[in-house]
This record gives sequence, structure tokens and C-alpha cells, in this order.
Amino acid sequence: MKKLQELDRFYWFKRTQKNLKRLWKKKAEAKRRKAARRRKEREYVGFDDRAFKKQELKAIKKLAGVSKSHQKRTVGDGSPTGRREIKIPRRFSIIDSPLECLQVFKAFKPLFDDARISGVLINHEDTLQHDLGAEILLGKVAKGCMDVHRAQHQGFEIEGQYPESPGLQKLIRSVGIVKELEVAGHTIEPDDAENEKVVIFKRKSSGEEVTKIGSIDHKTKATQDFVAHIDHCLQQNGSELTSDAKQDLAEYIGEIIANAQDHSGVPNWQIYGYLDRENEHRICEVVIFNYGNTFAKTFKKLPQDDYARIELNKYLERHEKSGIFRKGWSEDSLITLFSLQGRISSKNKPSDDTRGHGTVSLIEFFQSISRDSVSEHRQNAKMCILSGSEHIRFDGTYRLKEDQGPPIIAFNKDNDLRKEPDSNYVRSLRDVFFPGSLIAIQFILPDYATKEIQV
Repeated sequence: MKKLQELDRFYWFKRTQKNLKRLWKKKAEAKRRKAARRRKEREYVGFDDRAFKKQELKAIKKLAGVSKSHQKRTVGDGSPTGRREIKIPRRFSIIDSPLECLQVFKAFKPLFDDARISGVLINHEDTLQHDLGAEILLGKVAKGCMDVHRAQHQGFEIEGQYPESPGLQKLIRSVGIVKELEVAGHTIEPDDAENEKVVIFKRKSSGEEVTKIGSIDHKTKATQDFVAHIDHCLQQNGSELTSDAKQDLAEYIGEIIANAQDHSGVPNWQIYGYLDRENEHRICEVVIFNYGNTFAKTFKKLPQDDYARIELNKYLERHEKSGIFRKGWSEDSLITLFSLQGRISSKNKPSDDTRGHGTVSLIEFFQSISRDSVSEHRQNAKMCILSGSEHIRFDGTYRLKEDQGPPIIAFNKDNDLRKEPDSNYVRSLRDVFFPGSLIAIQFILPDYATKEIQV
């Protein structure tokens, strides 16, 4: 009998051990999955640190027109001055109507300055057209305003009115102000993207990072992920990038991010991508921006004996002699245009350096993708560069050309840098300012018939 009891105890012990091992394994697997989700979420939103947020808030205040002389806020006796309303225009677009768009952000200035204001209504009711860049920046300005009030322990509410179009609402809920403010019950989370038929991409710089031996840095990983995102968007229409096209795109994006890190003075870059698969026009959008030095400021800081500065001085001197500045052109406009030319970079040293055309090559890349759809939709890929108060727009009218020398895009019918650029495409925006550089792109996905994209 005793032996039977000992045997039962032995089997009970074994079963318990087995069950415990199974339980431990289950817990370990759950822990691994949770850690993987966290890593994925961290990759999706980037590395969130206080230095990054501080830099961004400083830039957002500049975007809203809050100068250093206005850093001290009006407090008064603490009684609220009521709520404000900011009406979003019918066409809210960084690419097509930049001045009107940036003036919306300046409308936030009183909200930053006056602690007595209790809230604001962001009204999209009249909005019929918008783009990714405009909505992302609107969200960031609103979030910055909210953070300033909360830091002073003051109540502040942001309410909103959606546009009528469900498609416009979807972008706002995915990556716009609703998502930036994390409005409960309204946001489209990454896990919901498939059901909502949207493709979302978001990466940002990690600040100071230490790269382990054998691993890739954050910039390279973001570049690879972006190429995969564009390829995934194309696959929605039965197309894909060729190996050469993937390599070219990675090179262009890599150069743009490198420029943001090397030239801006603030390694604070962000990349967004958005595609609504239910949009009948099949428009895919991309926004890349960084805070810090503008294109013009970067070149102005170069020493006089630098190769790029010598070439810039020659370019400016030609236009000064032609009297172009007397027609309302700013020097910064011409410097920004000059910075886009082939083999021109503030990092160039020898005159035969090949660095310096990634930005314009990027729009040529997306023009090539859209080429097969132009006949149907009557629209080329569109892109803009916004740096400080300077805005340059691309729509295929003027192209990068390489005759016998470096690639040139002069934005005039003769493609001649010695002649005046078209003011419809190269312009200086008065009284508004973006504290860094931004590239916004809209391109149309090709038809189903296109199986491979070779650019």
C-alpha cells in the first residue's frame, strides 16, 4: 500500500512538473510576443525622448509665429477669455496652397501666448481638399499648444469638426490631428489599418544612438522600411518595384535623410507615408521633414573658400547684375533653387563630387511611377520643397535635365540658371516660415496592367 502511495506521489510530482513547465513556457511565449509588439510599436512611432520633444516644441512655436520676445505668456487674473475657432480653408495643402496653409498655423499664435484662452475649435467643415503634410503639421501645432497649456497646469480643450468627405476624415483620424491628440474612439490605430483600408508609414530619428557591431543604424533601417512601404503600396494595384528601382529609391531617401542629419544642425527628421486604398484616384502620399537650418541658411554658413559657396556666389552675382532682386525675389529663393542642382551640396569639396541631386531625383522617380496613369487621371506626380519661407513646386512641367554637364532644373523654358525662374513654381512666402525643410509628394499608383516598375 505504501508503495502505491509513493508511486502516486511520484506521478503527481511528475505531472505537476510537466504542468509547471508548460505554464512557464506559455508565460515566456506571452512575454516574448508582448516584447515583440512593443518593439514594433517603438519602431512605428520612433524613439520617443525628451530631447526630441523639446526640439519639436521649439520648432512648432516658430511655425506658429511665436518669437523669443513673446515667450512670456499673458496670464492676467486667471479668468478665461473664452474659446477660439480656427477655420481650415477649402484647399488645405502644403503643395498647392502653401501660404494659406501656413497662415492657419500662425492663427495658433494667440493660443500659445495667452494662458487665459480656455480652448479652440478646429473646423474642417468647409475643407474639400487637403494633403498629408498640411494635416500632419496641423496636428503637431495643436499638440504643441495643448502641451504648453498643460505645462502651466491650465485647462485647455481642443474640439474639432470633421470635413464632410469620409476620405478626408480617414486621413485626419489616421495621421492627422485626431491621431496626434489621441482622441479616444476616433483614432485609426495601426492594428485597424487593414480593416480601414489604409496603408500608414511613420518613422522618425532616434536622436543620439549607439549602433552595435553587425547591426544597421536607425537611418538605414528607416530607409529600408520606406522602400518596403512604397513597394507594398504598389502591390495594392498589382505592381512592384524592380531591384534597380528599390536601390535607386533607397539611395535618394538615404541622401535626403543624410542631408537632414548633416546640414540641419538638429538631427530631428520624420517620414510619413499614407495611402487610402478606397480612394478612386489611387493617390499615394509621402512627407519628409526636419527641423533646424533651412537650405539657404546652410549654404550661407559655408566658408567663402568652400567649393559650393564659390559656385553659389557666382550664381547670385549673375542674378544681381541682371536686376532680378529688384523684382521682388529674395536671395534665399535663389539659394534654395541653387541647392537643388546636380552635384551641388554643402558637403561637396572637389568640383567633380557626385553628391547633391537626391531631392530632385526623388520627384523624377515618382514621376516615372505615375507616367502610366497620367492619360487616365490627367495628373502628374506633384511635389513641393518648403524651406524657411521658400517654396518650390514640381508637377512635371519643368524637369531635371543633363546635357553635357551636371543635371540642371532651372524652372524656366530654356532650363537656364542664368535666367529668371518661373514665379509660379519658385516663390518666397511672405510673413510665414517653416523652421527647417519639408518635402511633400503625391503620386498616382499605376494601372493594374503594370507588373514591374522600372525607373
